[in-house]
Amino acid sequence: MPGPRRRTLVGRLTAMRWLLAVTSLEAVCAITIRLPLLSGGHQLSTWHRAGLLVAVAVVPVLVHAAWRVERQQGRHDAGGRIRGHSGAGRAIGPERALTVAAARTKIRIEAMLAQRLLLTAFQPIRDLKTGDVVGVEALTRFIAEPGTTPDVWFADAASVGLGAQMELLAVQTALTAAAELPEHLYVSVNVSPSTCLDLGLAERITECAISASRIVIELTEHSAVPNYDPICAALASLRSRGVRIAVDDAGSGFASFRHILELKPDLIKLDRDIITGLDTDLARHALCAAVVSFAARTGTKVTAEGIESPAELRTVTDLGMDAGQGYLLGRPSIEPREWARWQTHADRAASSHPRTRGSQDSPIVGPESAAVTAK
Repeated sequence: MPGPRRRTLVGRLTAMRWLLAVTSLEAVCAITIRLPLLSGGHQLSTWHRAGLLVAVAVVPVLVHAAWRVERQQGRHDAGGRIRGHSGAGRAIGPERALTVAAARTKIRIEAMLAQRLLLTAFQPIRDLKTGDVVGVEALTRFIAEPGTTPDVWFADAASVGLGAQMELLAVQTALTAAAELPEHLYVSVNVSPSTCLDLGLAERITECAISASRIVIELTEHSAVPNYDPICAALASLRSRGVRIAVDDAGSGFASFRHILELKPDLIKLDRDIITGLDTDLARHALCAAVVSFAARTGTKVTAEGIESPAELRTVTDLGMDAGQGYLLGRPSIEPREWARWQTHADRAASSHPRTRGSQDSPIVGPESAAVTAK
C-alpha cells in the first residue's frame, strides 16, 4: 500500500478510536443517570445529576481537544518538519534534490545502456594532397531523447559512475558498424584517458571484425590527467597490436600539449577553435605552423578539424597539414550507401572510367573532391 494512502487510513482509524471512546463515555454517563429510575431505586440528588450532565457535556470536548493535539504532533518529525502526506508538497533541501536527480539520471542511463539506444555516424577525413577519404571519425548518435546532445549523455553517464560503460558501448557500436566501411579507411573512436585503463577496451578491439591496424584511439580531454604512467602502459599494449593513438582537440581543454609530449601520439588533431579563422588570424596561423613543424620533426601526422570554408582549406593545405575534416569536406553520415562512396581516386576511376592500356592516369574531380582540389 502506498505511503500517503496508508497514513490517511491510519488517521481515519485513529479518529474512529477517539469517537468510539467519546460515545462510550456518554453512554456510560447516560446509563448512570437513568439506572436508578429503571431499577425502581431512589433518584439521584440534584447535585449528582448536575455533575454527570456537566461530565457528559465537557468530557467529549476535552477528548476531542486531546485528539487534535495528538494528530498535530503526529504530523511533525523530530526536527519539527511536517511529514507524511500533509508535507508532500514542501520544498526539499539542496542535498536531497541532488540525490534525487542523480538517482533519476542513473536510471535513465542504465535504461539506455540496457537497450543500446545509440548508433554511429561516420565523418570522412580526407588527405589534403589528393582529396581521398583516408579515414573516418566515429560520432555517437543517441536514439533516445533526440534533443539531448551526445556531450550531455556522456557527461551524465560520468556523473553517476557509468562513463566507462557508456564509452565502451559507443566504441563497440562504432567498430561493429565499421565492418561496412571501405577496407582502406581507418576508424577513429573517442576514448577518455580513464577508459583507456579499462580492460574492456582491449576486449572490444579483439572482438571486432576489422583489423587493429585500422583503429585509431582518439584521446579526449574532458578531465586532467594526474599520472600518465598507467595510461602510457595501457596504450603501449594497444600499440603493440597495431592500434594508433591520436590526441583529439589539441589546443583546447586540459593541457592538450602536455598530452602530446607525454603520450607521443601518432596523430595530432587540431581543434576547430584554432582552425576557425586561421586564414585571417596571425596568432592562429603561427600556432598551427609551429605544430606542423613539431610534427615533422617527431614523425607525427596533423589533422585539421572543423574546416568549413575554402580559405581555411587553402591555408591548412599550404601550411603542410596532412589531413582535414569538417563540413566542407563531408558531413557525418549514418548511411552505409554514403560510406561506400568514400573510395580512392583509383577505385572510383576503375569502377566508372575503364582505361585502355597505355592511357594516362588523371585525378578524378567529382562532387566529393572538388572542394579539396580547388585552390
